[in-house]
Amino acid sequence: MAAPSLFKVQEALFDHLKDNYTTSPIAWPNVVFDPKTQADSLTGWVRPAIIPIDNVQETINGDDNTAGTKVQGFLQIAIFTPVGVGPGKGYEISDELTALFNKVNLTLSGNSERLSVLVPKTFQVKAEPQWFHLNLNVDFHYHT
Repeated sequence: MAAPSLFKVQEALFDHLKDNYTTSPIAWPNVVFDPKTQADSLTGWVRPAIIPIDNVQETINGDDNTAGTKVQGFLQIAIFTPVGVGPGKGYEISDELTALFNKVNLTLSGNSERLSVLVPKTFQVKAEPQWFHLNLNVDFHYHT
């Protein structure tokens, strides 16, 4: 069976986000989004992106005939809340998204592979003029 494409990984993660998150607007890739008109003045908005990282070849007991690949990456969800609302709202959203993705297993569309998600991590990013900015990194992997 061919390895699932990065698009299938994105589809599984984005569908999980879309189906389970309603706190603030989502700025999807390749879709026009203007935070000035589409973001809520109290809850802000989030922007997801898939970031692949190095894959790892794996074998069982050093046997190359059993070699497979561990495909790795992370879903980065940028969280923006209005400056002046306080960082608490950003961290509330981060906590909600962490609970949503924490150690979930998702099925990749059209494949039997399971996408495993690890414990998400939150990082504060330099604030933009109008937005307090956090990044939530959701590490994932699957085996081919």
